[in-house]
Amino acid sequence: MKNPTRISRFTLSLLSSSVALACLAMPAAAQSKSGSGLDALDDNRVRETLATMEMEDLLERSFNNDNVPMADRDGIRAMISLNRLVNQDTSKLNATKRRQIVTDVTAGLDKAMKTMKDTRALMNLAGKLYTIGVANESALLEYWGEDTATQAQMKPAAEAILKIYTKAEGEATAKMNAVANQIKDPNQVALMKQLDQLQILMTTIQYTKMSSQYFVALSLDKADPNRAKLCDETITYLKQWDDPTSTIQPAVKNQIGKLQIVKGDFDASVTIFKSLYEDPSKLNPKPTLFEMNDARFFSAIALLLSQNPDAAEKQLQETIEWQKTNFTEPKQLQAVVDADEVLKARIAWLRGDLAAKPEDKAKFNDQASTILTKLMRDNPGLRSLILDRLINRLPATAELKKLDLLLLQALMERGKTEFAKAEAKEPFDKAAIEKGIGAAREILARKGQPGVDKEAVTTALTVIPFFAQKLDQPKVAAAGFLEYAQAQQADIAKADDAWQQAMRIIILDFHAPNTDDAEISALYDRAISMGINPPFNHKELAYSWARRIQSLLGSDESTLVAKNDEVIRYLKMVPPTAPEALNAKYWLSIALSTKLDKDPKLTPAEKSAVLAEIQTTSDQISSGAKDALDKLPPAPATPPAAGDTAALATERKRNTYRQMLVRTPLLAAGLAQSQQKDPKLALKLLENYEDLVKGLPNEDLLLGDALQTRVLAYMDIGENLKATDTLVVALQKKGANEGIKMVYDLLQRLNKDIDAAFARGDMAKVGELAPNRAVLTGFLYKWASENKDPKVREKAYGYGAFDADSKRLAASLEKDPAKRKALLDATLKAYETLAALPQGANDPNIQFGLALTNYDLGNYEKARDSLLDLLRKRRLGEPMTLVSKNGQSELQSNDLYWEARLKLLRANVELAKVPPGNPDLMKQVAAELRLIYTQFGKTTGGAKWAPEFEKLRLELDPTIKPDEFVAPTTTPTTQDSSPEL
Repeated sequence: MKNPTRISRFTLSLLSSSVALACLAMPAAAQSKSGSGLDALDDNRVRETLATMEMEDLLERSFNNDNVPMADRDGIRAMISLNRLVNQDTSKLNATKRRQIVTDVTAGLDKAMKTMKDTRALMNLAGKLYTIGVANESALLEYWGEDTATQAQMKPAAEAILKIYTKAEGEATAKMNAVANQIKDPNQVALMKQLDQLQILMTTIQYTKMSSQYFVALSLDKADPNRAKLCDETITYLKQWDDPTSTIQPAVKNQIGKLQIVKGDFDASVTIFKSLYEDPSKLNPKPTLFEMNDARFFSAIALLLSQNPDAAEKQLQETIEWQKTNFTEPKQLQAVVDADEVLKARIAWLRGDLAAKPEDKAKFNDQASTILTKLMRDNPGLRSLILDRLINRLPATAELKKLDLLLLQALMERGKTEFAKAEAKEPFDKAAIEKGIGAAREILARKGQPGVDKEAVTTALTVIPFFAQKLDQPKVAAAGFLEYAQAQQADIAKADDAWQQAMRIIILDFHAPNTDDAEISALYDRAISMGINPPFNHKELAYSWARRIQSLLGSDESTLVAKNDEVIRYLKMVPPTAPEALNAKYWLSIALSTKLDKDPKLTPAEKSAVLAEIQTTSDQISSGAKDALDKLPPAPATPPAAGDTAALATERKRNTYRQMLVRTPLLAAGLAQSQQKDPKLALKLLENYEDLVKGLPNEDLLLGDALQTRVLAYMDIGENLKATDTLVVALQKKGANEGIKMVYDLLQRLNKDIDAAFARGDMAKVGELAPNRAVLTGFLYKWASENKDPKVREKAYGYGAFDADSKRLAASLEKDPAKRKALLDATLKAYETLAALPQGANDPNIQFGLALTNYDLGNYEKARDSLLDLLRKRRLGEPMTLVSKNGQSELQSNDLYWEARLKLLRANVELAKVPPGNPDLMKQVAAELRLIYTQFGKTTGGAKWAPEFEKLRLELDPTIKPDEFVAPTTTPTTQDSSPEL
């Protein structure tokens, strides 16, 4: 059947492009009012005019004044969306905006079209809607293959286009009828010409309407029966144009061929496509290069969809050879080459889908990835499109570690798409963003591997924090920003921006560092440490960071020194003009003092340098604190009221500066006594110290520190009486119970210092501290035992035991023989005094101390008898003792037992040497030693006393083999040994 009206190619272009026609025409008025100007317009006409002109404020006022129903309002508002769609440049819209416009237009289309009469405006609207909602989507489906997401996205726009053309057809029909009714005579030339033009317009509308059904069919699922029905209906209509006289025959053939593909009749589609390029001379007009290329290319598509990869590849190769010969313009050739590469990848995927062996599937999938990777590099504009298509092929359960880089990048791109959506208008896919984060992390894990370039790593670092924010995962976001800042320090502006975003989250959202959240605390520490140092150099944070490190310093000396050095470094970064400068100086003096006291690697020269720096810093603190105090108003006679915030703040400042003034001489005195070995200077620095600290909140603590330094200074210059007098004065001032606690706390400090020195093997330090402690404990015991307060006297025995142990330790470390003898005699007297008391007679610690003191004095017979009695009665426990560590029980050597056992043997050795000598006793000792090694093997003596047992073995009988070990059937005790010794 021949159509009487020819359709030009220009007219046909209305189907797929936005023609620059007039804007939406003014809707015709339903009724006219009497009057002139605006008064002549009906209210609805006024509102429609306001909508067309996008005057939304006046439109809303009109709605409210006239109480217009909501349904009518929606219809008129839809005209605004339609008008904006027609007038704007859609080429600059992003995907999200395009989707939103399609949603807005299709939602109000039915109501808006009721008032639309202009057919060309309707066609223009359809063309715009095609451009933003169908053109790109249909191309994706044709070239990349169908997927439900793209089909669902295209369907509303495709169906809306059909509605618009149906409306345009109705309006054109009405106009044709109106003109036809006016014609009374064939000689009415103007009306006849108008009717002819309307007929051409009607034909164009009908043709484009029927052709548009292709897009609706393409948007439907293959199983939907309406899909084939629409295709058949459209093919039947289009066949009337498959005629040389239609002037569009090649375009029609291509359209029918595509419809056959959508219908699923691939053989029919190949047949009709071949009619275009095998003998184009039979067609009128002659097909253009692009029309013949489409026919050849979509023939390969049809063969691919028929599951025949070999035939599809052969057809594609023939097409490529034809393209090389016929496309001479580089841009034209590039366009068709890109499509060819996509089809090559699809053929490889099909081969992979059809392959039976896993290795073959992997080979073809890798082949497809290689093709598309190269295509992305050659044409970066296709990157997003290619990655999006790849994602659609990915199973929901795909394991990220097994995916190639291209697919991981595709997951990140999909995450970007979802990230860009505004949740209020377009809900985003959280799972897609989560997968994007997972993919980014996997890419970072592969950093340095072949193919993982800098761009991929940078993109991964970038998306993680932003994706995490979208998912309301602030901790992940903060960590991600820090990772980016750490990795991108070459671009300091971007790195610093990322660092600052991390800090906003950590501080503003989680109030770090004032948080109990360990994860946030760790992020805060990492961020601050990073930000202070190059290349960021946020030195304004140096003070707070140094103080934080200082507050976290533990007692573990393996890390304390290194961390304290960090404190020093950061405090020195604080600019002298900073508000915290004086505080920084103060805490720097503390940190330097810690270094001087704790750093074992300091050379004498380095110690002198640190000491000089402390003195300089202390002078600066004193000067600064005095200046600051002078600038404050005089101290009030009475404390400020609780509600007087300004006065309270001033008092806090006053106390802070006073603290600096009183701590500075205290620190200097301590250094003078311990480091400079100048106890007289220490005493001078502490003159009138009580007056200086009076009234401060921590007065007692400061006095306690000063007391320790004074007492130690007096002891160092040999003025023990003054040391004692100093204690007495302090005790009298503070009262008995409080005074005892002060002195006891002082002794506890000395104990900790002695224990720490023992732990690090610093016996010189132990030798320095032990005599001082012995002097203090002697005074404490005497003072408590003579005290009139019975509660104090009750504690005298415990202080006495403490004193006796302190004296014995001091004596054991004394090198001078005469002094050692005098100290041991005093120690023996102390133990004998305690042993004579009821508590001491049954106290194994006193008996053991007495035995060891007799041993050190050479009273071997007394020492032997006491040690043997303690071991026989098991007063010192077993060789191994059960101790609790970290909530678990474990066995460890009992040092008291092994010391007693060793010195019992040694005492008998010395007795055997007494002239004229006792060889039998010596043999008994050797036999006892052999028995011990037989019982305990290499564990003899435990870790502490094993070396002394070894010396005794070599001395008495080297033939004893320490590695011979016979496990006893029962726990060994002293009674199992030779009781006669």
